[in-house]
Amino acid sequence: MNITTAIKSQYDYSLEMLYDVINACPDNLWNDNNGVFPFWQQVYHALYWSDYSIQESFNGSRKFCWETDKDVSHELEENEITCSDYLTKYELNNYFHAFIAKKDSFFNSLNDESLLEKISFRNDDLTWFDILTNQIRHIMYHVGYCDSILKDNGYCTVEWVSIFGKQE
Repeated sequence: MNITTAIKSQYDYSLEMLYDVINACPDNLWNDNNGVFPFWQQVYHALYWSDYSIQESFNGSRKFCWETDKDVSHELEENEITCSDYLTKYELNNYFHAFIAKKDSFFNSLNDESLLEKISFRNDDLTWFDILTNQIRHIMYHVGYCDSILKDNGYCTVEWVSIFGKQE
């Protein structure tokens, strides 16, 4: 197995768990603040930044795979909710599936050499390896946060997904 394939599989596992938390959330928790930010916004934030970070053009131009006209924010800052609307599970599932297609296309144009090279359009020394491993960690942070919301409210948590499949 090459490095690119290994990174893609770990990214896929984290995204599968993100998908599972979307669909595991009961309607009564979807819009609750759960401390500060609603469940749906945790998921949207994770998807948005993955969408932002993976650019198929490899030239730094930002093209998002899904957009909404709703007044929602991908930001989770300042401990205040800045949205007057919310995204439904259906909408986030659509975003998720659009992102999967974008991610798969991105990985089809990536190899071990390009994975480990500095990204030419950035002003730092980051590589795609750095960006992708950071996104895996970011997604799993929000999966854990959402999973704890489910657990704290008496609901089943999502199963861990790894090279061995789903595990309870």
